[in-house]
Amino acid sequence: MAIKPSVEYSNATPADAAYPYGSFKNSDTPTSRNGTPLEKAWPNDIYGFLQALLTEASVVPTGEPDTAVASQYLTAMQTLFASAAQGAKADTALQPGEAVIVGEIRAFAFQTPPAKWLEFGQTVSRTTYSALFAAIGTTWGVGDGATTFDLPPRGYFMRSWDHGAGVDPDRAFGSIQEDAMQPITGTINSANSAYTNVADGAFSVGTDTATSAGDTSSGVPVTEFDSSTQVRTANETRPKNIAVLECIYAGV
Repeated sequence: MAIKPSVEYSNATPADAAYPYGSFKNSDTPTSRNGTPLEKAWPNDIYGFLQALLTEASVVPTGEPDTAVASQYLTAMQTLFASAAQGAKADTALQPGEAVIVGEIRAFAFQTPPAKWLEFGQTVSRTTYSALFAAIGTTWGVGDGATTFDLPPRGYFMRSWDHGAGVDPDRAFGSIQEDAMQPITGTINSANSAYTNVADGAFSVGTDTATSAGDTSSGVPVTEFDSSTQVRTANETRPKNIAVLECIYAGV
């Protein structure tokens, strides 16, 4: 608690922008007695703060007055500032003063989530992570529908929500897109002898020398397509990428 001089003392200077709760006021003359009285509430209010500072920093007063070269109050402040900065870094993996909000997503270059961050792909408690649940709700999944909710899934690239831009239309926020390719089309005239036994990029045209069961024909033109002759192939379509740890800030 702290006193309000303008309320506590009728002679105090009224509240203003510089002192929103009032301030000291001198008497007009040494004998007029219309200034602010220096009663115990004033120094106790100030000394209460100073003792709280020492107590919080676990500094025991020596009994000697502070000086400019040896100040226990300064030592207490330095101790508390250092502790707060270290705590912020340990809790959130942030530098002192760096801001973070519940529901923020970040990628990390190490394998274990920092304190208060949750790795993607989990189902977590709506109660334990109530602030995160309030922020993202069931956008990424309802969990068990009652006590849990889902975090964003792992293994996906993140894409900016279109939000009416028309680049990736008709997308709901938080929706998942599976991998896809734009169609590749073309025409080869197999009746043209010029195409017999030739290769052009990923396309090749040859003559079928074998016959299928019940088929007595041979020499039938066959058109094949094999993209692996031109590009790297895999069981998904993807750009070059690196694997990192993606997490969401939960606040607890």
